[in-house]
Amino acid sequence: GNYSQTLYRGPGRVPRTTDPSPAKLRFFWWGLLDEEQKAAVQSAGGVCDVEASPPAHMLFAHLSQQAEPPGAVWYHEDEDKPIPDHSYVEVTHCGKGTGPHCRPSNWGMWFYAAPGSGVSVNVGKTKMLGTVMGNVPDADLKGYLQDHDSVQFWHQDGGAHKVEMRREIVFSSDSGATKGWTECDALNASFPTLKCGREGYLFDCPTDYPPLQYLANCKTVPPEAKVPTTTC
Repeated sequence: GNYSQTLYRGPGRVPRTTDPSPAKLRFFWWGLLDEEQKAAVQSAGGVCDVEASPPAHMLFAHLSQQAEPPGAVWYHEDEDKPIPDHSYVEVTHCGKGTGPHCRPSNWGMWFYAAPGSGVSVNVGKTKMLGTVMGNVPDADLKGYLQDHDSVQFWHQDGGAHKVEMRREIVFSSDSGATKGWTECDALNASFPTLKCGREGYLFDCPTDYPPLQYLANCKTVPPEAKVPTTTC
């Protein structure tokens, strides 16, 4: 419907929860659903606060305290497969600040894999780490990225939202095409390899593309994007 048209420029193009990983639906934008769709989500059990409770409740918000886009809703996922070399993956990323006073909390430019977001980057030659519990030292990331374009891992970060796993992808801030991009930066159409849509339905991003408008300022949540959550 309109949601698929907005994100992928055609009907029936939204990933499905039955698609094989890593392409299966993991994410949608609450603010881009129409009222009928929002009501359907609510009648099916709604969106859990922070942690899902499978099998009764599969949807939750938020995945991150510091890097959550406005209107982000996530599907619980127990298993995940890595993104193959030189392929596109739908993502989210939130800038942590602006101006010369911003100090990145982590080295590199970090993304959550988010099939369904409608914003895609190419992982290039990617280093796959498997499952990581807790922090990844900057020195390790810099070592991996000396001869790779990206590093990716299935991650439990150990923070307040530690239960829900996420696939994270990190690009270098010091070298290669992504040199100069840091955790301070909001994502925009000038990021190397960035396209709108998803693999198979990629296109150059228009200036009024709603997902990029949300990602331009993650701290601003328009009224239509405020996700109603419930304790599950």
